[in-house]
Amino acid sequence: MGKGQSFQWSFRTMAKRSTREQPKKKLIAPKVIRPSTSDKSGEIVEHYCQSLDRFLQYISECRNIDVDKTIITSPPVQFVTYSLRDAFQFLIQHEHRHINQAIRVKVNRSFPQNVTRGSHNTANPEKNPFDKDLVKRKILDIKSDMGKIIQPVCTERFLIDWYGAYDIDPKHLVYWICVQSDKVKNKLIANVELMVTLRALLEKHQYPAESQKFVHIGFESQETVNRESKGNWYYHFK
Repeated sequence: MGKGQSFQWSFRTMAKRSTREQPKKKLIAPKVIRPSTSDKSGEIVEHYCQSLDRFLQYISECRNIDVDKTIITSPPVQFVTYSLRDAFQFLIQHEHRHINQAIRVKVNRSFPQNVTRGSHNTANPEKNPFDKDLVKRKILDIKSDMGKIIQPVCTERFLIDWYGAYDIDPKHLVYWICVQSDKVKNKLIANVELMVTLRALLEKHQYPAESQKFVHIGFESQETVNRESKGNWYYHFK
């Protein structure tokens, strides 16, 4: 192995260690990728979710690409290259790392819940009165009740899936009732009374009132996923 190859191998190893979700040693990011200081609005979480969706879309568009043979250049160190697979691993692990950092900051007792510009006083805790463990319990209870409601009106096997950054804000929650055929899916979608009954579960289980209108409840079929996303539910929803 030549000096150049040896250096690149060392750099990739260091990059993997420093960008993983739980690094053993903290490192200062290079200036070229260090974010500048800015005053972000309260919509930053929404902007982050949109950015994450774009990132996942880029990954999904690489499904027919050989990620091991596709070589890219490192942004901070121009003469270092690595595979697209390595790049994805760096970015995904690093994304988890930043989420963990945000959670640690958020749960810190000295972190204000809502600070107006120019003010350092903590806001009324009722502005954001939710506990993530309690919210998750409500989410699971709602899912359970959804199954009981769907069972009598669905003539084929189904499952209920959910996801969302509810721990950041309860409004980021999605439920999908997943059936087998388009015929049954369309029948359920056309059942207006069914949707009213499903949404009433949010109120029944006292899901945060200000978030209820943002919660998505939808229907999808394996038939559609096979046709539009080659049977991959993950890519289909992303």
